[in-house]
Amino acid sequence: MVALAFVGCAEPDFVLSPAVVEVDEVTERVYALQGLHPTDYLEATSELQLRAGLEVWIGGQRATIVRADGQGLSVRVEAPLAPGHHDAALRGPVALESPRALEVVSPPAPDAAWDATAGDAGDASVLDSSVEADVDAGADSGVDSGLDAGVDSGVDSGVDSGVDSGLDAGVDAGLDSGLDSGLDAGPVDSGVDAGPVDSGLDSGPADSGVDAGAPPATRALAAGKDHTAHVRGDGTLWVWGDNASGQLGLGDDVDRLVPTRVGAASDWATVTAGDRVTCAVTTGAALYCAGKNTDGQLGVGDTTDRDVLNRVDPGRNWADVSCGSSHCCGLDAVGVAYCWGSGTAGRLGLGDAMARSVPTALPGRWLHLAAGHTDTCGVRTDGSLWCWGDGPLAPTRMGSTMGWVALGAGQGFRCAVQTAGTLWCWGGNGNGELGIGGTTDAPTPTQVGARTDWGAITTGSQHACGVTSDRRVHCWGKGTHGRTGLGHTSDRDTPQLLAMPMAARRVAAGDQHTCAVDYAEQVWCWGRGSSGRLGLGSDTSDRREPTPLP
Repeated sequence: MVALAFVGCAEPDFVLSPAVVEVDEVTERVYALQGLHPTDYLEATSELQLRAGLEVWIGGQRATIVRADGQGLSVRVEAPLAPGHHDAALRGPVALESPRALEVVSPPAPDAAWDATAGDAGDASVLDSSVEADVDAGADSGVDSGLDAGVDSGVDSGVDSGVDSGLDAGVDAGLDSGLDSGLDAGPVDSGVDAGPVDSGLDSGPADSGVDAGAPPATRALAAGKDHTAHVRGDGTLWVWGDNASGQLGLGDDVDRLVPTRVGAASDWATVTAGDRVTCAVTTGAALYCAGKNTDGQLGVGDTTDRDVLNRVDPGRNWADVSCGSSHCCGLDAVGVAYCWGSGTAGRLGLGDAMARSVPTALPGRWLHLAAGHTDTCGVRTDGSLWCWGDGPLAPTRMGSTMGWVALGAGQGFRCAVQTAGTLWCWGGNGNGELGIGGTTDAPTPTQVGARTDWGAITTGSQHACGVTSDRRVHCWGKGTHGRTGLGHTSDRDTPQLLAMPMAARRVAAGDQHTCAVDYAEQVWCWGRGSSGRLGLGSDTSDRREPTPLP
C-alpha cells in the first residue's frame, strides 16, 4: 500500500491500488489512486481539472496519469512500487495552487493534446490517443465508497433488501461515489474521494466552511437496508441503526440510535452495507464482515451469523467490496472479482444458482463491482459493462459502449456513469427510479437527461441519488418516507436538486433512507427513521429533508 503525502498534512490517507495489465503485448503496471478525485486539487476560483497527461512523481519515480474521470485517477509507473509510504508531487501543464493539494513541482512543456483552459466538468477525462490503450486497461480508483465508493463510491448501491451504496457509490457518490460511494456514492458507493477539504465550489451550494484545521476527509459511507456505516477520515469505523443480526459488529444485537465506534482500530479504508450485513476493508487490504449469514454472505465458510467483524479469506489482499440483499462481491488488489452468498437468480455470476460460503473467483479483470438485490454488475479493466443475475447466470455484456466508471445496482434497476460525465440507467421503473421521465421500464442503458457533469451515483431500493461536479446532490424515484430528501413523499421521475446547504463529499442510498457527508465531515441523513438508521438519537421519526446528525 502506498500513501500520498500532503503538503502540510501530517497523516496521508490516500492509497495506490496496483494492477498489472497487458497493453499492446507489453506488461505495464497501473495504479489506481484510491480516494483521490480529479476536481479536488483546485482553488474554488479555478476551472481546471486534473487530466490524463499530467505527471505524478511517487517515491522519486515518474508516473503518468492515464485516466482522470469522475471516479478518480489511475497512473502508470515504469517499475513496481515497493510497499510503504512514498512522497508524491504533481506536475503538468498547469500549476495547481490549492494550499491543501499535493506539492506541485515545475511543470514540463504543455502537451498540445491537452487543453489547459478546458473547464467543462463533462470533459473530466480528455485522453490523448497515445495513452488511450493504457486507459482502457488501467485500473480506476474504487475505494468508495464506495472502494463507496464508488463503489459509490461509491461506491455504491442500497436495495429493498439492503443493497450497498456501492462502489460510491457513493457516489462514494460513490462520489466520493465517484464523487463520491456511495459517490460512493460505487461497489462501495460509496460513494468516493478523500481529497483536500476545499469543496471546490464557486457558484455552487454554500461553501463547506472548512479551514486549515478541518478534519481529514471521510473515506467511505454506506447505507444498507436498515443501518448505516461511516469510515471517518481518521480511519475509524462508525455504525448505527438496526442490529438484529449483529451487523453493526459491536458484539450484540442491540440497535444503535447514534453513531457508535466499532472497536479501537483506525486503519479502515472502506465499508459496504447490505441486508443486515456489514463488510469493511482495512488499509492493510484485509476484509472483515459481520451480520446475517444464512446464505454464507459473510464469506467465512459457514452459515452462522456473526456479531463481530470476522476476517474473510485472510490469504488474499482485498481492495473493495459491495454487498447486496444476501450476497457480496469483492475485488482483490490485482482486479480479480470474487462473489459469495446466495446464488439465487444467478447473482454470483458463477454459472449456476448455488450458494457459496467462501469467495469464489469470476473470470476476467475488473475495476468496479456493485451488488444489487438479486443481481450484480461490474466494469472490467477495458471499461466494458457487464451484469448477471435476474436471469443471466454468468457475466453478460451490456452493449458495446466502453468507458464506464461509476456504478450502482438497486432493486431491479441499475445506473452507471461514463467517462464523459453522462449518467445512464436501466431496468424497472415503476416509481421513476431510472430518472428518464415517466415510469416505462428500460431494458438497456438509457441516458438520464443531457448533463455531462455526473461524477457519482448511488442506488437504493427504488430511488437513486447522484452528485454532479459542483458537489450538488440530486435524487429521484420513490419518495415514500422522504427518502429522496426533497421535502415530501411524492415520487419523482427525473433528477431533482436537494436543498442541502453544504457541498457533498459522499452520498449513500439505502433501502428507504439516504445519507451524505460534507467537507467538514458532518453526516446528513433523511428518509425512514425507524431502528435508528438516520443516527439522530431517540427521535426515530422520518425526515423528508437532509438533517445533520448531532
